[in-house]
Amino acid sequence: MSSAGNRDFDEILKEIAKALHKKEDIDNLGKALGFGTGDIGRKIDENAKQGGNYMGTLDLLRTWRNKQTPSTENAALREALFKAGFDNLAAQYLITPVTVDIPTMLPSSTVIQGASLNRTDPNVTEKQLLKLAGCLPANSYTDLAVHLGVSYTEHDNIKLQNQSSLKDANFKMLMKWKCRENGGKVRDLDEALNKADCGGIVYKDV
Repeated sequence: MSSAGNRDFDEILKEIAKALHKKEDIDNLGKALGFGTGDIGRKIDENAKQGGNYMGTLDLLRTWRNKQTPSTENAALREALFKAGFDNLAAQYLITPVTVDIPTMLPSSTVIQGASLNRTDPNVTEKQLLKLAGCLPANSYTDLAVHLGVSYTEHDNIKLQNQSSLKDANFKMLMKWKCRENGGKVRDLDEALNKADCGGIVYKDV
């Protein structure tokens, strides 16, 4: 990665660190990034010692980044933000818009970007979920969230935070499901889609 690219991503880390004001917010993201309670607590204390600023949080994010690769750090941080409940930060700093073709709606099983349901538990990708988010029927949000096991509090908060864009609400709800333990399975998504009467969806030319 170029030095310019390094600076750009470090600026994103700074903005995210600045946005995390509460101890529990820092704790949640730290755990999602794989840090233990002790490491997180020391960085929170560092913030306090420096007058309540964000430098301890930023140092935590930079320490995490040192263990990543340039090709994966963006996606890995985005996933951690979703896992920690900071969908808004992921959307603001790390989501890249994807242009997609209009899918064909089918009445049967779901096939996503060639991921056959005959395979052994294939995982759906973030790009595929972004596509799916723009294809779902307008009245399917709550039913699909329920069948995916997303709690009422979680999916209701997401919907309230994204009232201006149903696609964004759909995507963040789907990512909430994908990022949880054992989430993201194509087979489970297909089952939930059918239970929510969304039909099957075939994506072409992704």
